[in-house]
Amino acid sequence: MQREIIKVNGAQVAYYLWTPPTTPVGAVQLAHGMAEHLTRYDELARFLNQQGYIVFGADHRGHGHTPTPVKRGYFGDGTTWEHIVSDLKAVQEYTQQSYPALPYFLIGHSMGSMLTRSFLVNYAHTVQGAAIIGTGLWPGLHGELGLQLAKLFSYRRATSLGRLLSALSFAGFNRNFAEKTEFAWLSRDSTQVAKYQADPLCGFLPTNAFFRELFRGLKQISTQDFGKINADIPLFIASGSLDPVGGAKVVAQVAAKYRECGVSRVIEYSYVDARHEIFNELNRKEVFNDLGNWLQDCLS
Repeated sequence: MQREIIKVNGAQVAYYLWTPPTTPVGAVQLAHGMAEHLTRYDELARFLNQQGYIVFGADHRGHGHTPTPVKRGYFGDGTTWEHIVSDLKAVQEYTQQSYPALPYFLIGHSMGSMLTRSFLVNYAHTVQGAAIIGTGLWPGLHGELGLQLAKLFSYRRATSLGRLLSALSFAGFNRNFAEKTEFAWLSRDSTQVAKYQADPLCGFLPTNAFFRELFRGLKQISTQDFGKINADIPLFIASGSLDPVGGAKVVAQVAAKYRECGVSRVIEYSYVDARHEIFNELNRKEVFNDLGNWLQDCLS
């Protein structure tokens, strides 16, 4: 894995590149979730390398090894959800300078899946397929309450930690799990949960302004014009069946929404008893294989 700091859209971000041992057959961009970073996807990236793909991506602003002028969990002064989506496109274009002829794919997990869904509205024509992993839906009145509070709090205290907003977002996520750890909802694999908890770049409390943009993004992808998306694009939509962010019901609803808007090549997976991070779950090899087979089908 190579890591460097590059400039995209006027901001510096930590960029990663994993290269395969043979001539690449395609390029896969990864978009990580909130309060984590791209290094956590090393096992997935190396698996995809063995399938012949270069794998690349960047730590979002305010995350991971991306320089943070103010504090972690803050996208930046005046930075919006749309800016982070645009960063994904800029990182794609940066990679295309070295690999211009390859078919490109985008895989987004959690917040990264929401960014992926926004990306597809404007840039679906630039990728040969997209995977939407562990995504969520706009929670109606509860979400509207969170958005209005986030706007209020960030008006004067944009960089203050969003304690109340975090509680509104994640309260009850551990309710159905026997383990007493704060992040049991992430995975059944206790080793992976412990690694997350011990990682100083994970599990931090984001700012009020971050939650404002997160809520804006989630509302946007739930009300955007799906009809603008290329009807021929293949989509892989997956989640753990016990994922409190989405789960089996959300997978079915998101897939149905795309189909209603004319996207015909949609495949769904709901992994029984798996939780939020299916790339760090006990059955992750199964998930990797399903994803690899889907990528191969897209190339075929």
